[in-house]
Amino acid sequence: SLKTITDANENASAKEMLEDLKRSHQTIQKNIIAALEVAQQQKDEVTIGLLVDRLEYHEKTLWMLGAHLAE
Repeated sequence: SLKTITDANENASAKEMLEDLKRSHQTIQKNIIAALEVAQQQKDEVTIGLLVDRLEYHEKTLWMLGAHLAE
């Protein structure tokens, strides 16, 4: 199955929604890292650049969500 992120619980609290969003970003991060390893093995510089940009976005979002949830 290509789907690795589950649908959100529409009855979840705001905190639960943020925790679910954080888990989703972590899943995406893991998938990007796996794809990045393949791109590096293939020496595909364009794909590497694209994946690094996306990885930076998801890492920043994870940091922001983590900081917000820690409050």
